[in-house]
Amino acid sequence: MKNKRENDYLIHRILEKIEGSSVDWRKEASGNRSLKIQQEDFNRAGKTELLEEARKLEQRGLIQIKWLEYGNDIEKITYRLEQAGQFYELLGLIPKWERLASEKEKIQTWSGKAQTGWLKAYYRNLEDALEKGKQPADLEKYGEPLFICLDALEKLKEPVYQRVFSVAVLGGTKVFENVLRTRVVSILSEYHPDVDEAMNDKEVLSQVYLEEYAQELAVKGNLMISLKENEISLADFCYGTVLNTETLRHAVIPANQKIQKIVTVENKANYVSMPYEEGTLIVFSHGFFSPLECEFLRRLLAVLPEVKFYHTGDLDYGGIRIFRHIREHICPEVRPLQMDADWYDRYLPYGYEMKPETLKKLEAMQGTEPLMEDLIGRILKGKMGIEQECFLI
Repeated sequence: MKNKRENDYLIHRILEKIEGSSVDWRKEASGNRSLKIQQEDFNRAGKTELLEEARKLEQRGLIQIKWLEYGNDIEKITYRLEQAGQFYELLGLIPKWERLASEKEKIQTWSGKAQTGWLKAYYRNLEDALEKGKQPADLEKYGEPLFICLDALEKLKEPVYQRVFSVAVLGGTKVFENVLRTRVVSILSEYHPDVDEAMNDKEVLSQVYLEEYAQELAVKGNLMISLKENEISLADFCYGTVLNTETLRHAVIPANQKIQKIVTVENKANYVSMPYEEGTLIVFSHGFFSPLECEFLRRLLAVLPEVKFYHTGDLDYGGIRIFRHIREHICPEVRPLQMDADWYDRYLPYGYEMKPETLKKLEAMQGTEPLMEDLIGRILKGKMGIEQECFLI
């Protein structure tokens, strides 16, 4: 309890004990409870003041005193939980059960607006905490602005810049960035089904269409797209080109493609170094693909039922997680390229030492990615990761 007033020391101590219990704070709680009085209590409250307060509370029938030395030293006081409301009333405070009920009502209102499983699960956990008598930190630290933000994020269907989102939803261009970004990333990392634990903050936010800047998908190959009924061949850009957000959104992918193979590449240096090859589309993945990029590639695959799909990336935990993300969100038939045990042994002299906690995460992946099983085993044995840029040596 806060803001202790003079001569209210014992009431505060009683309410602190009630609110600290997992059950005694409830409105329907009943029974006797006792509070031992220590020398520290006399020091904090003042002995004369504490003794006087105890006498007055006993006269009101709110406590019973057990004296060590009558009138001079108290061993303990006893109170009844049924009278907790009276203690709150004496201090002019709202009982804990009323405060939590009010907070729960707010959460239920926000939960009723939620449309997705991940956000409903988040609110459900807040409700569970309140039901157990715990005040979630999100309510105390962030409150309504966080719920307003999550509600708006959940309903985004197309990419939007973070600062544009912030001013439109939160009333200032930097409110999201300075106040809520870190917490929102944590919530998405825990609850959103499309967020992978290997994603960085930018990639996490991209899964709910929140972007720092316009998306750009770099491609190299003889891809055909149609924009406003104009068919365009990207084969003329033999060194590669970039499809921006609006192009990804509006491009129509005609069926007359001459692509037999798609290769997604994690690192830019490797993407740039790969030569144009007729019949092959090379795509820079920059880590984890965004939802818009995933949707574009799925549309491309829909007109290429016989195409072979490969991914090449870092030989480490993050690289394997990116491969999994592609398999789960773009192409279940994706195959690894230059991501095997032999390739690992070849470039092991250029590797970096992996952290023990990362190796434990990788160990937990054993048996979940059959095409990566040999590579995972070799990494766990070598305890080294290899970044894809090493392949250019």
